[in-house]
Amino acid sequence: MDTIMLRSIEDMPPNFVGAESMRNLAAGVMNFAPDGFGHEIAESCLSDFERNFKGNNWGNNGPGVITRVMRKVCDTETIALMFDPKRCKGFHIFDRNIFYAISWEEWRDFFEPEKMEKTLSRTDHSYIAHFWNKKSVDFPVKVGIKSAFTTMAENNCPHVYKAIVNHFSHF
Repeated sequence: MDTIMLRSIEDMPPNFVGAESMRNLAAGVMNFAPDGFGHEIAESCLSDFERNFKGNNWGNNGPGVITRVMRKVCDTETIALMFDPKRCKGFHIFDRNIFYAISWEEWRDFFEPEKMEKTLSRTDHSYIAHFWNKKSVDFPVKVGIKSAFTTMAENNCPHVYKAIVNHFSHF
């Protein structure tokens, strides 16, 4: 359970990626049209991955790939300037609030009851909530304790949440 869809992405443009921070784009949510410019970007990502792969450096192989490719496409090192699709030849770069409103450094905020309201507020405009499984995988989720994670799961994935509630830790 690394992500929960908070709203549909059906009406989003055909070619997009989201910023993870003001330094990097993220590889977790990307959309490329199967032909034309989107396909060219996907091919550029595969070529960059092949040229720059470092087995011991996840960041280089994940967010590093799309960040390097889009820096060339958008002709800038500055993520904030990439938010203008004209600069990026029609490719859309969404700010971090759309897919990554809570940073990997703040992943615990999804699970701490005292941070529930603030975290829900920060993700109010998000399409997806990303829980940073690499960090949160061993964090116990307690049944019956309200948190941003349990609220999002219950509201947006009620059937799945109900089916797996017995797999969570009980307090």
